[in-house]
This record gives sequence, structure tokens and C-alpha cells, in this order.
Amino acid sequence: VISMVLFSTFFCLLLSIPIVSGHLLTDDRTSRRPRKGDPEEMRKLQTRIQSRQQRSDGVSKLKVLDFSADNDNELDSNGEFTGATLDAGALPESFTVCSAFMVEAWTTEFASADMFSLLGVNGDPWGYIYLYAASSYTQYNANLGQSSFVKQTESVFFPLQWTRACLSLDSNVGKMTLVVDGQLLGEVEYRRDEADPPANLRLLIGSNYIGEFPVKIANLNVFNASLSVERMVGLTRAGEEECGAAGDLVSWEEAEWTLHSQAKVIEVDRKWEGPCRRES
Repeated sequence: VISMVLFSTFFCLLLSIPIVSGHLLTDDRTSRRPRKGDPEEMRKLQTRIQSRQQRSDGVSKLKVLDFSADNDNELDSNGEFTGATLDAGALPESFTVCSAFMVEAWTTEFASADMFSLLGVNGDPWGYIYLYAASSYTQYNANLGQSSFVKQTESVFFPLQWTRACLSLDSNVGKMTLVVDGQLLGEVEYRRDEADPPANLRLLIGSNYIGEFPVKIANLNVFNASLSVERMVGLTRAGEEECGAAGDLVSWEEAEWTLHSQAKVIEVDRKWEGPCRRES
């Protein structure tokens, strides 16, 4: 009788091993992939895959628009400042603009420049991020329509140093948000009734309506939504996999900018000279 009991117990244990191991395998596999239907996790997975594909395909060069050859703030013979423009179709009610910016040297009277401008109906700036590099701090002026704010950081902006910023507009809740180099700098109410936004998205870099900036611009991407602060932090923090990710409205690598006067396209080593290089 005892032998029969021992045999039955041993037989049951043998049957349970495949079931247990099957559950362990399922759990292990499940833990390595995003939960079904989770768009945030799927987006992160897609970004990681694209980053690995870029590295494996040997994509080591990054396009940069260089405006440093001209800084006399004088119109050329064609009546143009050195700069670049892009017409990108209709401007959505909510959007996010991200860009990276650097200078080799401040050769103008003031150590300041626009990172980008969104042009209004008459070609005047309707939205922009303006940077002022003081000796002991860096100041950012953000503006969309009649809404604006000024923020200072203790970080000093030096030549040959990239800075990265995202400016978003959420028209549903009436808020504009600025994130710079992985830090939330500010949020302010967006007064829609006073904004008079342009119907079309037209971008200007390298100059504004009164002068030129000796700057270099890269990774200017526009998204067809107001991105979360967490997403903008990842897009603007050096070394992050999402840093400089392409926009779904304007993609930096695919956009065809119109160059004016002495503006030119150059290429830099993405890993060692690009705005998303990992900082020590």
C-alpha cells in the first residue's frame, strides 16, 4: 500500500513540472515586452528599436544648418539675411517644437539669439524661444501669441556647447510649457482669445526680421500634439535614447529647408559632436 501511495505521489509530481515550467516561461516572456494596448510602452520600445537600427546601420552623421559665416546684420544683395525657412502646412491647435542650438563664438554685440521663430500672418514672429547667455546665468524667453514668460537657469551657456529645448502648446487646457536640457523651466496660461494664431506653420531659424545670429541649429522637430513633460525631458536630455527623436509633423532629417544668403548645410559626427552626445 505504501509503495502504491509513493508511486501515485511521484507520478503527480512529474505531471506538474511541465505546467509550472510553462507558467515560468510565459511570465518571463511577458516581462520582456510592453503590456498590450499601452501606447507609452510601445512608443518607448519603437524608439529603442530605431536607435539600435541607426547604430547598426552605421548612421553616424547628423545634418546641421550653419549660419555662422554671416553676422554683420546687413541684408545681402538680394535683400535677405542669412537664415533658413520652412513651410510645413497647417498649424495644429496643439503642438510641440523641439530644437538644438549652439554657437562657435559670440561675434555679435550681444550674446543672444533666437533658437527658432514661428512666423505669423504678416511674417512677424508669433512664437519663439530666445536665449541670452549672461556671464553667470542663461535666460530663456518663451513666447506664443500674447503668452510669454522669462526663466533663468544657473547653468552658464558656453560656446561649442549644445542646448536643447522643447516648447509645447496645449490648447485644450490653455497652457504653454518650456523644457530645456531635461529640466522643466516653466508653464504659463495660454490666452487663446488674444493669441490670433497663424493658420500655417512657417519656421525661421538663423535670423529674425531685424538681424542675424551666428548659430548652428540641429534636430528641429515638430510634433502634432502637446507632449507630456516626461517626453520632453527625454527629448532634451543628452545621452537619452529619445534625445532628438523625429517629429511626426516636421522631421529634421527629412525636412527640406530653404536656405537664404550664406546659410549652409554641414554634417557632424552624431556620437561625438551632435547635440545628443553623452555629457560627462
